[in-house]
Amino acid sequence: MERLGDKLIIAAGCFVVAMGMGMDVPEIAALLYGVTFTCLYEYCRDRRLLYGGCLIYLSVMIFVPGFLLLLPLIFYDLAGSKAERKEIYGLLLFLPAVLAVLIIHVLTGRTDVSAALFVLFITGGACYLAVRTKRLLWLLEDYKEQRDSSRELELWLKEKNRSLMETQDYEVRLATLKERNRIAREIHDNVGHMLSRSILQTAALGLAVREDGVKEQLKSLSDTLNLAMDSIRESVHDLHDDSLNLENAIRGILKEYPGYQMHYDYEISSDMAREIKYCMLAVVKEALSNVVKHSSASAIRIVVQEFQNYYQLLFQDNGESVNQEIGARGMGLGNMKERVQALGGTLHIRREGGFRIFVSIPKN
Repeated sequence: MERLGDKLIIAAGCFVVAMGMGMDVPEIAALLYGVTFTCLYEYCRDRRLLYGGCLIYLSVMIFVPGFLLLLPLIFYDLAGSKAERKEIYGLLLFLPAVLAVLIIHVLTGRTDVSAALFVLFITGGACYLAVRTKRLLWLLEDYKEQRDSSRELELWLKEKNRSLMETQDYEVRLATLKERNRIAREIHDNVGHMLSRSILQTAALGLAVREDGVKEQLKSLSDTLNLAMDSIRESVHDLHDDSLNLENAIRGILKEYPGYQMHYDYEISSDMAREIKYCMLAVVKEALSNVVKHSSASAIRIVVQEFQNYYQLLFQDNGESVNQEIGARGMGLGNMKERVQALGGTLHIRREGGFRIFVSIPKN
């Protein structure tokens, strides 16, 4: 658009010179040739077209002085050529030839001196506009590249930052789960064993003591110890249940089946209730067991996803239809469905085109 604006200004100057020289057939032909040539070059931007048009122009100008009017447009395209070295060569080769023809026309009286000087002045201005516009377009293109690069870098940094934050959150979560497991194990191994020993000792003392008052006190102490034992056992189980990482648990199970090509996607961000964790883990275990027993599959796909109000599990293989009969070991597909329904969820099984289990369990 900038080059077209420059060419309109140059063409207007050429038209003014043509009006001063008197509009005749050569001048009109020169203007039509110039407009056609410069528009065609602007569309193609082919240097071969540019230099070919310049040679034609020079050949015609030798015999038709009116073609002097095209000089500013021709030199604008030469000076605005993208190949800087070739552009300089073109100017150095073309300029002396044009000046020689122009001097011959002036000396022979075929061209007015003032018109020739005015055309040369417009030509100088055209070369300046061409170089200035080329520089401006180069800066604009460089700015766009820098802007695109900055945008790509910004998006890359945002993605890296998001990935880093997710990794940090995962590491914190994993460290928390490991610490819970350690605490639960220590409570079970130390406090639990001491309470069990105290309960047994209290029971033994109750059998050895004959006084009723002491027996009542020992029974009360035994009840208190049993209550404490139940409370600790429940707390330990809660800690252990909360420490279950479903993603890693499923991944660990998949490692036990190296003969299959596994595709595993886990897309859960919130804390899942432990009942749902154990249910999904049981479904995956039973489904893998059934694939081994009843399917000829070579690839297995497992997807665990979280939606706004429910969790979803998809288990699918590429084998032939699974046998309707379920082995006695494991809970079986029937018990699997009952367990999902107990959590308010649904379980669908499809055997066409491979074995597929689709589980959906609400969050609340």
